Amino acid sequence: MRPLAVAVAVGVVTVGTGTLVLLQTLRPAPPAAQEGTGAPPTTVSLAIGGAVSFGGRTLPLLDDPAGPFAGTADVLRAADVALVDLVAPSDGSAPPAAAITALADAGVDGVGRLDPRWSGPAGTETTAGLAAAGLGHGDTWVARTGPLAVSVLSGTANPTDRSRLLAGVTGADRAGDVVVVRLAAPPGGDCPGGAPHELTAALVAAGADVVVGGAPAGGPGSWAGADDAAWVLPAPGPLLLAADGGPVDSEVVVLRVGLDGVRHVETVLLRTDAFGRALPAAAAPPRTPPCTPSVSR
Repeated sequence: MRPLAVAVAVGVVTVGTGTLVLLQTLRPAPPAAQEGTGAPPTTVSLAIGGAVSFGGRTLPLLDDPAGPFAGTADVLRAADVALVDLVAPSDGSAPPAAAITALADAGVDGVGRLDPRWSGPAGTETTAGLAAAGLGHGDTWVARTGPLAVSVLSGTANPTDRSRLLAGVTGADRAGDVVVVRLAAPPGGDCPGGAPHELTAALVAAGADVVVGGAPAGGPGSWAGADDAAWVLPAPGPLLLAADGGPVDSEVVVLRVGLDGVRHVETVLLRTDAFGRALPAAAAPPRTPPCTPSVSR
């Protein structure tokens, strides 16, 4: 039977920078828990943020270690495992050491996607900086900061990456209790239209519990898998945006995941300020896709 999902918006969580607006999606408790005949299942909380880019207007925020993530650190730190995407500014420069420190101080445990432009010495320095700060990085890594081990894989929706991803999910399912896959658009496919359904279905069948970047930008996440225990969601909006421009709607997605799959999904709605920093939105903003996918599905 398909689990019932209920979405509600609440505005009752207050932090120093404002009120967090939340969208919640719940799966019913398993029968044993509902009947009081079993102990509550062990779960781990995941906070998944979007792109973080240190450059241009965001660099002055590094003068204060809490500056870049003043509006999101509370949410990131509260999770057992917090993930972001570390991307290069337009000049391709690697982040300064202070940026890696700021990520660690904000509670970020790892990088779901590391910018592919950092493939030379700059990439080596960036990777070393992440390791020195204790942040997970690379194509596959395992976080053991909560009650369950979380395996994180990164890849693209390019068909040529499919066999590696599926093999990686199989291995990650053996190495960890929860498997998160972060999909980026393939080269030349920057428009975030989401991965093909057959790819996300195959990843879930192979053992993925969460697929980030598997749904079109601006759309909702959805249950997936034969028992609807996995969650497929769009790539979240930016947490730190170096490119100049007006406010951009964003979010952090917080999931509670157990051995039986995703149990609770909560979306913290955000909007970037003049420094490109995501802060709590004053009201629930609509997510507008940044572009129209060139291939319809």
